[in-house]
This record gives sequence, C-alpha cells and structure tokens, in this order.
Amino acid sequence: MNVKRLNRTPNLARTVSIVAVVGGSVAAIASGASAALAPPTPPPTAVGHAQVVAQSAIEFGDGPFQWAVGRETLNPGAPAVPAADVDNTFVLVLQGAAIAADVEQAPMVRLGAGEATFVGTAGSMTIAPADGGGLSLNRLSLNPTGEGGTGEPFTPGPGVRDIDLLRDVLQPGETLAIADSPAGPALLVVTEGSITVAGAPSGSADLAAGASGTFDGALTLVNGGTAPAAIVAGIIGALVQTTPQTEVPDTAGPVGPTTPNTSAQPPGPTTPTVPDADGDGLSDADESTAGTNPNDPDSDGDDLTDGEEVHTYGTDPLSSRTDDDHLEDGLEIERGTDPLDADTDDDGLMDSSDDLPLQGDGDHDADDLSFDQERNLGTDPANPDTDGDGDDDGFEVNNGTDPLVRNDGQPDPSTVDSDGDGISDQEEIDAGSDPNDADSMP
Repeated sequence: MNVKRLNRTPNLARTVSIVAVVGGSVAAIASGASAALAPPTPPPTAVGHAQVVAQSAIEFGDGPFQWAVGRETLNPGAPAVPAADVDNTFVLVLQGAAIAADVEQAPMVRLGAGEATFVGTAGSMTIAPADGGGLSLNRLSLNPTGEGGTGEPFTPGPGVRDIDLLRDVLQPGETLAIADSPAGPALLVVTEGSITVAGAPSGSADLAAGASGTFDGALTLVNGGTAPAAIVAGIIGALVQTTPQTEVPDTAGPVGPTTPNTSAQPPGPTTPTVPDADGDGLSDADESTAGTNPNDPDSDGDDLTDGEEVHTYGTDPLSSRTDDDHLEDGLEIERGTDPLDADTDDDGLMDSSDDLPLQGDGDHDADDLSFDQERNLGTDPANPDTDGDGDDDGFEVNNGTDPLVRNDGQPDPSTVDSDGDGISDQEEIDAGSDPNDADSMP
C-alpha cells in the first residue's frame, strides 16, 4: 500500500467534516426541501488570528453533557494505540508528530505539533509516534454527564451543532476574544505559558500551562506574561440542522418544469483577501510589524514559515534557535522537542547535547546512576564525579561513600605525603605504590 505523507501546513482548517452521534441516532442530513436548513450564519466564534484546527458536526440529544480533558505521552517507537477511547473526541498533538490511521478505510495522515483531528466513534482511528520521536497529545471529549468531565454539566438541546477546536498563540500583551455560545461553555486548555480569562460570569481566572477549565459568556483571553502562550478552545457552535422533515408527496399531479429554489441556501461567508506576498500565512502588514521579510516565507531559515512561527508554534521568526539550545526550531519540531524550552525533558541537559531529549531518565554522564537516581541524591546528572575526588558518583554510592563530599571529609590525598618520600599519597595510589612506605616508590 502506498501512503502519501502529508506535509505540515500552517492552516490545517476544518480537517474533518462528519456527523457523529451524542446520546442519539445519527440524523441523515438531506438536501433540498427534505431537510430544515441552517439558520443564518452566526458571527465568528473568535476574533483575532486563531485558527480552526479541527471541526465536526454532532447531533445532541436531550440530556446534559460535560467536556473532558486527558493527556498521554508515547515514547519513540511505541505501537499504535486507539486515538480515542470515547466517542466525539478531538485529538491534539502537543509535542512530536503522529501518524493517525482510520481502522476501516486505512487512510493515514501525519499530524505535527499544534495540529488536530476529530474521532467520531471510539476505536475507529489509531495513533502512533512518527519520525522516530516521541509523542505527547491531548484528548478533548464531549461526554454525557456521569462519564467524567471538566466543569459544570450543560444542556445544549437537541439538534445537530457545529463544534470547532480553535488554536492560537498569544504573544505577550496580545488578547483573543471568544464569542458567547448559548449552547454550552467554551473549554479552554493552556498548552504553553499562561493566560488570564476575563468576561465569564464567574469572574476572571488565571490558567497556566497544563490547566483547563470551562467558561460561559463572551470571553477575552489575555497574555499578561513575558513569554508566548498557546491555547486551544473547544467551542459548541450554531445549530446547523434541525430534525429532518418528511417530504410530503405532491398529489396535484405534474404542473410542468420547476425552477430550482436557489434562495433556500444562504450564501457562504466571504473572506476578505489579506495581502501576503510570500504566502507564508503572515500578512504583509504583520510582517512589517514583526520585522520579517514579506518576500521570504522563512525569514530566519529554520525550515518553519514565518506564519507557522507566529501563529502555530510561538517561536521567533527572526531567530532560527528561539530557545538558544543550538538546535534550529524546524529541527526541534521534526524530532519532537520543544523549540521554546532548551531542556525539553528537564533532565539538566540541553536538547542539543541530550541523546534522550524526551525521556529524562537516562544515564547521561555514564556514572552508573540514572537521572532519577542523581536527582534524588542531589548529584549532578551531567558530571560523573560531582565532588571531584576522582571516584565516579556510582562507584561512591555502591561502595558506601558520599558522592557529594570530596574524600568523605578526609584530607585530600593529593596534598598529603604520609611516608615523607616527596610523592603525594594520590600519586602513589595512582601509580600502585604504597603511600605509607617511603621505600615503595612509583
């Protein structure tokens, strides 16, 4: 089977368009007069440069529902796992890259960091790490109340509704406005940095990386910090389909040809054209503000377009190595490390010098102690001889001496000459002679 690998795209918008089931049977969405049409196009769910990274349409029943959030990390080479254990789940790649495959139809798609897909039926799709790296992902699900969730239950009411997963990277001082949805609260998940959520009836709230919450009302998300903040938002949108109606047979007989009712379907929204000379997803006006080259899609030459750097990854489009760890931002995205963190796995080694940059538990200094053991002991995981006494930390631990105290508090043999032969004890030990016998000399 030939599989076409999909390249990373700065605008992975509305990647899925299916009808799923929540608490009821699938409603057939018919065309023409046999189905009720959607109400007029609602206002945008968000104002700013947020992107829809996955979308679907779900039929809700009468009961209450809750948002649920889960996170999973897969090591390099891990076998494929179900992309979702429950129906109606957005799967968002946080770090690394993934191969998602449909179980029945077998098409495959590559998802990079910040990209997402939607799983309508649990077990219908698998996901696995790609490109030889590790994988970290979030699952955002809509569950019937009682199956676990985040925040208070809500009742959207019966009908087919559009649901979107938005993603945005807010630079320090930037804001994102999210419109009120009467169908249910917005689910907010912060994946990098921190934000303040304002406008909710419950009052303002601060969310740091890894935190999530549900919020009603027209919201304003503010990055009041000094580092970029990455946010995803699950939004329950407009009612796009009511219950399909039964077509009434025409008993009056033929009356001649009819003219199609072209007014029954409202025209789709129009998107104004924004000048973008180099097609990198960053408008010419934004390039002028950022100082990037409007005629070069990759101003700093790190294999990420300027638009990807600003809108998707939060990296610096003018610096090829945003976190100063000697790895270019594009390479970090490819290998699954964090281009905003010089030490992705927090093991004391920069990603550029770390053979296991996503594991954090290896023996990086070859002293027979793992990173976790060194962290518990207080020794330096990047230095095999923390106290500098000539014995590796692992040797000292295994022989009952203290790897944090040079010579265990005893006089330094390099400065002592016990037998007075003019040669230090350390030199005699190293040479194999007896430091307590003046006649035994190297």
